[in-house]
Amino acid sequence: MAMNKNIARIAITALILGAIPIFPASGAVKAGAICTKLNSTKTASGSKLTCVKSGKKLVWKAVAVEPAAPTSFENLLANYKGIPAAAWKSTQANIAASTLTTPPLEILLGPNTKMPYDISVAERALKKVTGIFKNFAQPPKQTSLFYNYKDLKWATDALSTFSNPFRATNSYSDQAIEHCPTEYFCRGAFGNYAVGTGLVINSVALPEGQWVDDFQLSGGRDIHEFTHTIQKAQFLEAKRITHTGYPHWFSEGQPQVAAYTGAYDTLDAYKATRLKWMDAPAKGLGGYSPADISRFYVLQNTGKIEETTGNLRYTIGYITVEALAALKGIDSTMNLVKAVAAGDTFEQAFKKIYEVEWSYAEPILAQVVSKQFLEVRKYAISNG
Repeated sequence: MAMNKNIARIAITALILGAIPIFPASGAVKAGAICTKLNSTKTASGSKLTCVKSGKKLVWKAVAVEPAAPTSFENLLANYKGIPAAAWKSTQANIAASTLTTPPLEILLGPNTKMPYDISVAERALKKVTGIFKNFAQPPKQTSLFYNYKDLKWATDALSTFSNPFRATNSYSDQAIEHCPTEYFCRGAFGNYAVGTGLVINSVALPEGQWVDDFQLSGGRDIHEFTHTIQKAQFLEAKRITHTGYPHWFSEGQPQVAAYTGAYDTLDAYKATRLKWMDAPAKGLGGYSPADISRFYVLQNTGKIEETTGNLRYTIGYITVEALAALKGIDSTMNLVKAVAAGDTFEQAFKKIYEVEWSYAEPILAQVVSKQFLEVRKYAISNG
């Protein structure tokens, strides 16, 4: 009799449960499922989901989660995937927070020369770089001179009217001649400091537009060259008559970081352009192994530029300084310049800013930089 009662209870329980709808646990929510509150968020199976409107319905949409940013040299290698976002966010935060007035921009254009891009590109670039380095000395104005081969004499005459506050091995006119040997190979830009103004010399190849690329159209090249003028402003502020003391890989790597993190207003655009810039062989170096990167740091130290690996200052130098900006912010890079301008050696300045010896940081940076380039160049026929 007791057994019959138990059977009856089980049957009744089953009927009741069968009448109650079973809903999945909240953790089982996945992308594409219906949600009820617009812009609400949820984490499920390690993914972040946001409730968005799709047509007339609200559905869960997966949101990409940025990798963790490095916080020290101890976790730099483990968190290397977070470097690009951390560096880009630091630059963009400075731009957004800046209240500095953009200095005047003077354009000097050769009589037979056409600007390779609209003047508004240079104006936006100057506004951005002013914000990026808002906490540092800057030129009171900027002058950008554009010339082609037909206007070489005009350029040298115009540049001879500017006075250099630093002791230099070549003049502004020498620079213009050196980088415009023919009408077709007249290209390059050089950021200087003249008395009373930053001075950027821009050579323009004929026919117009043949060397114009996204680096110029985005404002990246102008930000890069304006950054050189701000580097020199730190030495002028310190009343130095020479502008030297930090490695060539840093001298060009820092303006590259400012240029790319500043020119692109979205992280996705920055990352896409960064990868394109990295997708190049290690010309003159032989490869991208950690040992190769360490050798590059020696080759492109202070003193005379080692020509065979000179172009890698704009790629390996860039990705190295990007890691430093990710660790301590974009300000840290100009603080290093400022410390060198005040009389520190590069090694002394590096320890002061990054709180570790360069000898300790260098092999870690070499591994981090190597890993990133080899990932980009994984299917390349040659990295040398």
